Amino acid sequence: MNRKLYYSIFLCFSLLLAGDTGKIVGKVTDSETGETLVGVNILLKGTSMGAASDADGNYIILNVQAASYTITASFIGYKTINVTDARVNADLTTIVNFAMEVSAVEGEEVIVEAKRPPIVRDQTATTTTVEDDDIVNMPRRWQVLLKITMRMVESIYAEVVRERYLTSLMDFLLKMLFMVE
Repeated sequence: MNRKLYYSIFLCFSLLLAGDTGKIVGKVTDSETGETLVGVNILLKGTSMGAASDADGNYIILNVQAASYTITASFIGYKTINVTDARVNADLTTIVNFAMEVSAVEGEEVIVEAKRPPIVRDQTATTTTVEDDDIVNMPRRWQVLLKITMRMVESIYAEVVRERYLTSLMDFLLKMLFMVE
């Protein structure tokens, strides 16, 4: 009689401790190359459960209530795959593998237009910006005047650079002479 009591208590506890959840596992690969895909999102529709594939393309979703689910696999650059009526049984593992097909990602055309602000806050001097269209649309005499002005500026700049170079060279030579003595 003791033995029957122990067996009945053991049976009750095992029924109480029996799980009502299962798990979903699988592997995600590229359908053309067979390579594993990393970071594919696998979601159970209608729940907040899901996983992402690891470096080997494997994923695992634990503690899934026993029921039928629609499982979605999505990844940028690939078509989204839906597996319907995937049955999860208590205390069992359901295997669902995905072979993802490449899909072209198309977006809308984006036009970026650069505009210069009318006031530059950190500018410390007055500047005038002349663009190509402005020069082309100028009367001929202004174009000639502008070219002459640009050549003058270039020659003045070259003279300043040459003068500074010679001055620094002279300073260097004088310092070397006085250091030797």
